[in-house]
Amino acid sequence: MANRFAPGVPDEEYKRGDVPMTKREVRAVTLAYARVGHDARVLDIGAGTGGLTVELARACAGGSVVAVERDAGALSLLRANVERLAPGNVEIVIGDAPEGLGEVEGPFDVVVVGGHGGKLAGVLAAAAGLLAPGGRVVVNVVGLGAVTAALDALSAAPWAGPECAQVSVSRAEPIGRDVRFVPLNPVFVLAASLAEEVSP
Repeated sequence: MANRFAPGVPDEEYKRGDVPMTKREVRAVTLAYARVGHDARVLDIGAGTGGLTVELARACAGGSVVAVERDAGALSLLRANVERLAPGNVEIVIGDAPEGLGEVEGPFDVVVVGGHGGKLAGVLAAAAGLLAPGGRVVVNVVGLGAVTAALDALSAAPWAGPECAQVSVSRAEPIGRDVRFVPLNPVFVLAASLAEEVSP
């Protein structure tokens, strides 16, 4: 499985713990907004257990992913999931964001923000400094306040073409001889491009 790319790796393929993980359907939509090329260089901020890290690494098999995570429990799962599902092109950096991003060397083609620790404005400012002109940023959030903050930030310079979608998924589960659909928590996926440099 690790050598074949198809967006939306089944959740059960991942080693799981108590750390929340971005669900399969949301990961697939996130990749659609990220527009990751085969040889892209990608930064995954707040990588958690590696749900998106694995998807990104498989999408850019000819490129590389730098995954930044601070939580010790998440880091052990991140390493295990990367080693099993997407070995070879992921570098894991232990650190907080945005403070620890000063040790990360850009430029990147895509920055994905899966976790921001309540410091979204600072994380997005750091992302802008690490992206190549025209590069993409994608942000996944669940709270309405974070949605508003992200959309406000991405609607101003240096960002262009902001987008926002709510992903609401219900999964079927058996109920007697029938099925019912159980909703997952809705997630907001926001994206924008770093404005291209303009020649004087």
